Amino acid sequence: LAESGGLEFDTATEWNLDGPVGTRFQECEPAAAEMVLDSFGHLLDRYNLFEDELHEMGIAVIRLIPNR
Repeated sequence: LAESGGLEFDTATEWNLDGPVGTRFQECEPAAAEMVLDSFGHLLDRYNLFEDELHEMGIAVIRLIPNR
């Protein structure tokens, strides 16, 4: 969906912001980026609680302003 909408994105199987979009996000919004990274444990715990299984989780970072 992001690609067909002309949006830049990064995906990773690890919970990090290491791609080009994530790196720009960290540079522009360091406090928000830190909160995203810190949310991993909480989000995974909640998902496991409601799905009653153990899961792994990756991340997708999408730049919401289309490329022009």
